[in-house]
Amino acid sequence: MGKVEVNIWEINKHTKKGEVIVVPGKVLGDGVLEHPIKIAAKAFSESAKEKIVKAGGKIITLEEAKKSKARLMK
Repeated sequence: MGKVEVNIWEINKHTKKGEVIVVPGKVLGDGVLEHPIKIAAKAFSESAKEKIVKAGGKIITLEEAKKSKARLMK
């Protein structure tokens, strides 16, 4: 099984404002996030972190994601 890497533009395309998602790998910073979401992942690039916060979103722990019925994105 290969590494899972998801770009911000993909997250933006497949999520809605206020959603909680889990990426079972690394979130990369290519693209724009146009709405706030909460996201948990194994790792984030620095640019992805910046874009999530800039959009009003939040990086959360996997434990927090479990408690909020997060959707898995891969």
